[in-house]
Amino acid sequence: MADPWPHYLAAHVDIDFEDGRRTFVPAAPVALPEGLSPPLWIITACNPGGAARSEAVNHRENRRLLAAVQAAGWRHWPAVGRNADATWQEASFAVEAPGEAILALARRFGQDAVFRLDVGGLGVVGCALAAVPLEGSPCERPPGSLTNCSGRPRGWGSPPR
Repeated sequence: MADPWPHYLAAHVDIDFEDGRRTFVPAAPVALPEGLSPPLWIITACNPGGAARSEAVNHRENRRLLAAVQAAGWRHWPAVGRNADATWQEASFAVEAPGEAILALARRFGQDAVFRLDVGGLGVVGCALAAVPLEGSPCERPPGSLTNCSGRPRGWGSPPR
């Protein structure tokens, strides 16, 4: 794949919560189900580094990822990361967990990025980035602001260099 970042930044995410499926799009404010502690992180083990793998291999690796999420005791929901017209899709999980732990898990599975979902909307965070503000960062702008301290949209990273 050429530069995957334009695709990441335009991705949609469908999450199957207990009360039904909800679709989230980049930087659009959202109403999350009651009782969630944002942010939620959307993670997959499919196609690491943007390299296409067989459906069987992606399914096996996602089962391993799910086992790691369950072993950590994190709340999670089935999810699908996709493009706007759903011609590209990757099975994923929405996970309520610490951001640094999710980034470490994503790196373990060879992922370039994870999605971050909070009331400000859906964003993408590069797994190789160490300086992107996550939850609780002292330089994050107040709620409602669409940028973090780097001037990028809140929760969004830039491609690893």
